[in-house]
Amino acid sequence: MQMRISHMLLTSLLMLVYPLVQVMADDPATPSDSDFPPDPGVVYVPPVVVIMGDTIDMSDSTQVLPVEYDVLGDQTVIYNTEENTLTLTNASMEVGETEGTAISYSGSDSLTIILRDTSRIAADTIISSQSNVLITGDGAMEAVGQVPIIGVPEAKITFDSVAMHVKSVPSAAALRRYIRFIRRIKDVDETGGPALSGFGSADFNKVNVTPGDDDASYGPITGTGGGEGGEEDPMYALYVTGEDGEQEVLTEFWLTPEADETALPVNRQHHELDTSAPMYNILGLPVDASYQGIVIQNGRKYFYRINN
Repeated sequence: MQMRISHMLLTSLLMLVYPLVQVMADDPATPSDSDFPPDPGVVYVPPVVVIMGDTIDMSDSTQVLPVEYDVLGDQTVIYNTEENTLTLTNASMEVGETEGTAISYSGSDSLTIILRDTSRIAADTIISSQSNVLITGDGAMEAVGQVPIIGVPEAKITFDSVAMHVKSVPSAAALRRYIRFIRRIKDVDETGGPALSGFGSADFNKVNVTPGDDDASYGPITGTGGGEGGEEDPMYALYVTGEDGEQEVLTEFWLTPEADETALPVNRQHHELDTSAPMYNILGLPVDASYQGIVIQNGRKYFYRINN
């Protein structure tokens, strides 16, 4: 009897509440999910990647691409449309003869560049990004350009346990000479502007930065901005601080993974590297004792630097 009375009371209560709920649902003044638009300050921008002039626009519904898009058609440059990753495997990208940018990126998501084997890029600009970039992988990159790696203040670039040699040259003509001379196993002793600049911040995770050793820093360069004293919106770049306290912007730098036991920081006095014996750069070209950077000898990688 008690259970039956409780059931009747519950039924009566529901009959009283239901019309109120129905009125609230039908009342146009009652807010619903559609009355709360997304935060106008948060706008998702699909990735747009331009690689050697080939534009990959993920907002373009008419552009149908496979998940693993072979950009150059030779399996050396693969863009994953689902993971927003760009994998370079022994890639050779030269746009210096006609100038231009090798890799350009924008979008809300971070772009991850994965290095496999050894890739070489020669272009006016190697990487230009308006968004965050992560460069990682067990390979290496040799990069040379007028403005090698540049970003915007709102973006961050991260180098994670990766081997790279980045060099800036002063002009397109110097870049073309560099391309021709490196094919003839020579180098061009010309330097240009900052090798890494523009990004609001740069993280070096498990990598050694040379030159500069522990003194290499990334941040604002004094006197490069507007306003009195050049302190407003200064240029950000990779630099070292000299004995006089002045900042010296790096036009060339090397990265070697800290965790890679085969990549050993060495100099002329290091007993494990014989500079009189054959050795090669990461492109497989023979080099001599005047070369600085990552060298390979007897199947092992070394980081070679001349102590002045």
